[in-house]
Amino acid sequence: MKNIFLLVAICYISKNYAQQKQGQDLVDSLLLELPKAKQDSSKVNLLNAIAGEYTNLYNEKGKKYAQQSTALSKKINFKSGEADSYEIIGKFYSMEPDFKRAIKYYNNAIKIGISQNDSKRLSKLYKKMGNIYQDNNNYSSALEYYFKSAKIDEELHNINELGKDYVYIAEIYRGVNDFKKSKYYLDISTKNALKAGDKKLLTYIYLSYAHLYENQNQTDKVEFYARKAYLLAKEIDNKNYIGTSLFALGLVDEKKGNYEQAILKINETLKISTEQENIMGMANAQNELGLCYYKMYEKTKNSSHLRLSKENFEKSNKLYLENELIDGVPDNYLYLSKIDEEEKKFRSGLENYKLYSKYKDSILNTATKESIKNLEDQRTIDLKNKQIQINKLQIEAKEKQKWYFIAGLGLLGIIGGLLFYQSRNRKKSNEKLQVLNQDLEKANKTKMQFFGILNHDLRSPVVSLIHFLDLQKNAPDLIDDETKIRLEKQTSDSADQLLTQMEDLLLWSKGQMENFQPDKKFYQIKDIFSEIEKEFVSASDIDMRFDIHSDFQIFTDKEYLKTIIRNLMSNAVKVLHDVPNPKIICKAWEENQKRLILINDNGGGTDIDKFRALYDDKTSIGTTKGLGLHVIRDLCKAIDCKIEVDSDKTLGETKIMLCITKA
Repeated sequence: MKNIFLLVAICYISKNYAQQKQGQDLVDSLLLELPKAKQDSSKVNLLNAIAGEYTNLYNEKGKKYAQQSTALSKKINFKSGEADSYEIIGKFYSMEPDFKRAIKYYNNAIKIGISQNDSKRLSKLYKKMGNIYQDNNNYSSALEYYFKSAKIDEELHNINELGKDYVYIAEIYRGVNDFKKSKYYLDISTKNALKAGDKKLLTYIYLSYAHLYENQNQTDKVEFYARKAYLLAKEIDNKNYIGTSLFALGLVDEKKGNYEQAILKINETLKISTEQENIMGMANAQNELGLCYYKMYEKTKNSSHLRLSKENFEKSNKLYLENELIDGVPDNYLYLSKIDEEEKKFRSGLENYKLYSKYKDSILNTATKESIKNLEDQRTIDLKNKQIQINKLQIEAKEKQKWYFIAGLGLLGIIGGLLFYQSRNRKKSNEKLQVLNQDLEKANKTKMQFFGILNHDLRSPVVSLIHFLDLQKNAPDLIDDETKIRLEKQTSDSADQLLTQMEDLLLWSKGQMENFQPDKKFYQIKDIFSEIEKEFVSASDIDMRFDIHSDFQIFTDKEYLKTIIRNLMSNAVKVLHDVPNPKIICKAWEENQKRLILINDNGGGTDIDKFRALYDDKTSIGTTKGLGLHVIRDLCKAIDCKIEVDSDKTLGETKIMLCITKA
């Protein structure tokens, strides 16, 4: 069984040495706000934010700002800010690592959390305390804090944090070779991580499974879970977990005798650990490199392999001892003693073997194991007592509910009978009244729409007819024979067209009166323009053009669209009276999945407020102005047609754009 604690490296990766760097830019921007801040809680929060960002940059300056936050928090009695500052300072010391000071500041934060009954803060701090004790092989204390955190997260129903608690507990049991309990807690943690959708936690759990099976020499299962962790780490782009999963896969290659492949993977792990300043990861990687080179030496008897093996074991040992991390120290001394034996340095080899025995015995003793067992037993008893108390309260509550339920049923039966009788009669009356109101509302709306259309569509032709008759009656001498014949023909054509319009409107209104809903179909735009063009034959003095870039189909209610265009063009004809070179252009084209129709006249332009009725439902309807713009607005809404107006007095033009989205 390999003595390198793989998951200890993971703990450091996830908690101490590999925090995601936010960048100096963010720190600089926060520092710019500091001189402006008042001496209140907002400044405390700002100082803590600066200090927190410095932890991501591994910059000692952050400690100074956290200490300033502590001082100000005490001065203004801002306990939450004080606890935050203690937590940040503790984090700095845990990264150095100076675990005694880290524990001191975390305990200060815990005291405030207890006084404020801040469960979320306590859960987080208990995990951090557990991490520190676990990294120092004090498994009994680590387990105690992990169980405290788990108890809080259970009460808060925080499945994500509970998943972390259980995976940390699983690591402790794996460390004392209780593999059954370790797997039990890993299985629970997996369910919580999947339920919470936490891919980062799930990657961590897969690596824990890999380490668990490594301790049991089940190489195939180690490889299975390490590959799952590697793929998930690549998906979430987590460098730390990528390095750790490669480390596990390197162990698999080493077990299978693929030393060159193992060295490639472990070197990549060493590179990532160095970039992330992960001391434990660096020490573990060099330990494993030393082992691979030693086994290659055993196979090849190449002295360079023995030299590389010794160099890596010594580098690993230096990192472990300088940072008071003794997990891998026994393994290093054991192989250094073997290397000394190969080099015939027997005295040095004996000293290294003694050191191996010394550190191995100090890592975990029987008292620690017994303490862990007692903690687990106490945890089980607490959970059972809690469940018994809950069951008792549930039984008492159900008994009370039963009698309340019986009494309530009797009373509800009497009241319910009376209410049912009244409700049934009221419901019938309301349904009849609702139907009548809906019918009346529809009838009123339809009547308004119908008369609006009649007013606008029939008015212009009749006015043209009256104008001609008035001219013929009052000033017949002004009309020569040729003009008279032409005007008579135009009048006749207009009358015919007026009749056609009346028939169209009556036919359309007959089909629409019941629900007044548009009947949308596909129509050729050329056909619609052709019909509209015939309706304006009397306006011969106006240069009227119908321009279609290319014939296309449009999905709409034909009569609605004709009425809209006809009304707009009739308005244009009116404003062109006495205008030199009058001109109306009506063109249609397709653009970006839209059908666009433009009506452009050179009637001099006008105030845009005169078109307000096209947009505003609340604009009043005057009897002298008619319902034209209101009709256009309502019909546009009915066929999902957007309308835009641009009137320019300088250019003397008015442009009205109709836009219908392609079906």
